[in-house]
Amino acid sequence: NKKGLVIETKTGNSAKPYIELAENLGLIHKTVTNYELGRMGKVYLSIKPIHDSNPFLLDDFDKAFFLEQILKNDYLYMYTIMELICRESVPSYNALKLTFQKHLLNRLLNLLSQDSKADSTKILKLKVIEQRVKAWDKPMTYLEHILMPRINWLYDLGLIEYEENTNFGFTASGKK
Repeated sequence: NKKGLVIETKTGNSAKPYIELAENLGLIHKTVTNYELGRMGKVYLSIKPIHDSNPFLLDDFDKAFFLEQILKNDYLYMYTIMELICRESVPSYNALKLTFQKHLLNRLLNLLSQDSKADSTKILKLKVIEQRVKAWDKPMTYLEHILMPRINWLYDLGLIEYEENTNFGFTASGKK
């Protein structure tokens, strides 16, 4: 499955969804001319136990740290993906792409109806997200940039596994 690979493209932006997610998580920060470590990236490096092993293999500390950041900063999208894979039994990437937008809008509608007493800032943020999701021009193309970075995080954190390179399933850790 080559979806989500960071490769050289005509536009040169196949890494963009991953960079945007790293920005949203506070791991990196964009300045005028380049990217720097963000606040959470600096925290991670200051408390990360140093090992001589492969930096691309995540140990338990890494998984716990990044899972916390993802759930704090990207809960709505990640929860929707996990819910579709687990509760709705959406087993494949294509099925996920077909159902994600509708499911996300339903989740937003439920949150907005439940939060009638919530502060106006929270409601405004949810409404902005709702309008943005409704305005997706080409959802099937756009969703590749939403779904693949998050699916790859879930995979790297050991929460899901790819079955036959196209189907998803939760690992034992993911089910817990």
